[in-house]
Amino acid sequence: MNDAAGVFAAAAALLAAALSGITLYVTGKRDERRWRREQLVDAYQELLDISFRRSRLAVEAVLMRQHHISVNLDKLREEEERLHSQHNGLLTRIRLLGPQETVRAAQNLHNGDHSLVDAALADDGPLSDREFQSFESARQLNLRMKQAMFDAARRTIGLGSAAEIEARDWGTL
Repeated sequence: MNDAAGVFAAAAALLAAALSGITLYVTGKRDERRWRREQLVDAYQELLDISFRRSRLAVEAVLMRQHHISVNLDKLREEEERLHSQHNGLLTRIRLLGPQETVRAAQNLHNGDHSLVDAALADDGPLSDREFQSFESARQLNLRMKQAMFDAARRTIGLGSAAEIEARDWGTL
């Protein structure tokens, strides 16, 4: 009888240890997924925030040039360099943690931000009609890239499509 009780106790202890191990494993995976999701949400939010700031900076430069405001754009160029550096760091974080769809959307947005800012800060002189049309084309493309990044990010975290971006959200001309 004592042998059966000992075997039963050993089996119960083994089962409890196995269940405890499974619980720890599942809890660890859940915590890892939660941490990853939080990191991605933070990175997406920062990336998009900086993208909007870069767009507004470009709009500010175009308005200054369009209205022939005699100003040196070097201050805006310095700010753009700082924002660009932050954007690069966030792209690296998204490449490390994010799925391919959001990495591609983030890279496209980054390139679109480059085109927009480059068109705005290319020259300190007055803005020609051709330059303005080029900027407006880049701005519309950039808007679509921002929307694509929002949509990809929301899909990654299990949400539906994002609301449309309104012009007032990122600078109007």
